[in-house]
Amino acid sequence: MDAIRTAEENRTVGSTSMNEQSSRSHTIFRVTYEKKEAANVGTSVAAQESEDKENSSAADKRMVSQRSRQKTISSISTLNLVDLAGSESVRVTGAKGERQKEGGKINQSLLTLSRVLTKLAKKDRGHINYRDSKLTRILKPSLSGNARMGCICCITPALQYSEESKSTLDFATRTMLVTTNAKSNQMVEYDDALVEELETEIERVKMEASKAEESRKQMEQSLNDADDQIVCLRASIGLEKSKVTSLEKQANNQSTQMEELKAVHEENVHNLMKEIGDLKNRNQVLKANVAECEIEKKRLMEQRELDDRALKRLKSEQSELVEKHRGELRELRGELASAQADNQSSQEEIAILKSDMASLNEKNLKLESNLMRELEKAQRRKDEAKERRQKFKGKLVGMTETLREDMVQLSYQK
Repeated sequence: MDAIRTAEENRTVGSTSMNEQSSRSHTIFRVTYEKKEAANVGTSVAAQESEDKENSSAADKRMVSQRSRQKTISSISTLNLVDLAGSESVRVTGAKGERQKEGGKINQSLLTLSRVLTKLAKKDRGHINYRDSKLTRILKPSLSGNARMGCICCITPALQYSEESKSTLDFATRTMLVTTNAKSNQMVEYDDALVEELETEIERVKMEASKAEESRKQMEQSLNDADDQIVCLRASIGLEKSKVTSLEKQANNQSTQMEELKAVHEENVHNLMKEIGDLKNRNQVLKANVAECEIEKKRLMEQRELDDRALKRLKSEQSELVEKHRGELRELRGELASAQADNQSSQEEIAILKSDMASLNEKNLKLESNLMRELEKAQRRKDEAKERRQKFKGKLVGMTETLREDMVQLSYQK
């Protein structure tokens, strides 16, 4: 009560047309209550003994000791009793000079408090500026939510003060919309022993954090090394890609050469077909000669034995030539297969094929010359003409078909 009387003495009042002792300032009476309680806290400290190296099957031994810790729980509460000066209207109070200035400051302070209460009543408060006035800055702990708040507003039923009464009721309505959530303000203070133990724990955690940082740096270094390896691998992949590109170019060149050889082969086949046509023409001439040889049939019968021997000899030569030709074709097929397997030696094998084709052409020419010589002999020996010409005709047709089949197979293989 002594404090209340001292505060009442310090209160500023003044006379106006409405009130002889009008409050010219706000009054705040603050009571702070602090309570401290001492309590004991038990903490478990585990100590592990070293493991016996000789007896590996022995279980780990742990020793738990209980020590007493002292803590202090402080509870602090604050009671604010606020007497707000009423708002004044100059037309009613008739204040002038210093009283008018005091009334303007009172109204400004109440307006700032009303704005703060309006923002506190909204869900989306945003920024609340408590520093716009001394009153809101002092009452910030009570208005911010961690408090319980009550408000008593006084009005008069006189009609001439209806505007002031309405303003007071609006202020009370805004104050009712403010929600608070009061909580117990407690502070816990521990003794030095527990603080030292906590500091030791903090040091241990810091050491673990430093070790984790070192391991993180090592991981970053390993990641950097992995990135370098990736760059090297990418470079090697680029080299391999360039090699593959060069090999593809070589393969394209080889395919171009094979196409050229195929064209040459087709040209050779065309020439052979032309030669076969010439042989057919000659065969027709031979048929005409055969008609002439019918007259000399008797003499041919006498020389039949000789013709048989000659035919046997020609058959043996033909079989040898065919076998030799087939062997050469098999060799050519093997060489073509090896040329397809190994692109690097394809040019040499193609040259060998060309030489073999030339040798085949030469052999064909020799065979043709042999046939011509035999025909000349048949002409000289009119008695041999009919049988030999017929045999030669059969032989030529068989060899032509064989050559055609072999050339077709060669073209397919290429």
